[in-house]
Amino acid sequence: MKAKTTVASAIQIGNPVSFKKAVRELKYFDGVVEQVTDKELLDAKAVVDASGISVCPNSGAALAGLKKLAAKGVIKRNDTVVVILTAHGAKFSKSAIDYHRGKKGKFSNQPKIIGANLASVENALGLKK
Repeated sequence: MKAKTTVASAIQIGNPVSFKKAVRELKYFDGVVEQVTDKELLDAKAVVDASGISVCPNSGAALAGLKKLAAKGVIKRNDTVVVILTAHGAKFSKSAIDYHRGKKGKFSNQPKIIGANLASVENALGLKK
């Protein structure tokens, strides 16, 4: 299947170097593959980002896939699951900024513009009385 245009740019690689390894592991562990939309992956990314762990859109795809597979019952409540988060979100800040500025995401959080000084940061965080 050819990947469509997506904010998860690494997914669009036409001939991934590790494709054969990935298929081998998928078969070995009797794995499954799930599709997600950009909206689903950006919502999943926003939830994890809000916890203080900034993930890339590609990792958001893995997280959204996990969520869908759990909702379908493919992944059971007591299953042990590992989701590999491949890159830090700072490398892909445009997708996060667009998501939050667009007000279209379920977890959109409008950015606040503040002064470039410590007092402004403290005020924005509610640290200054």
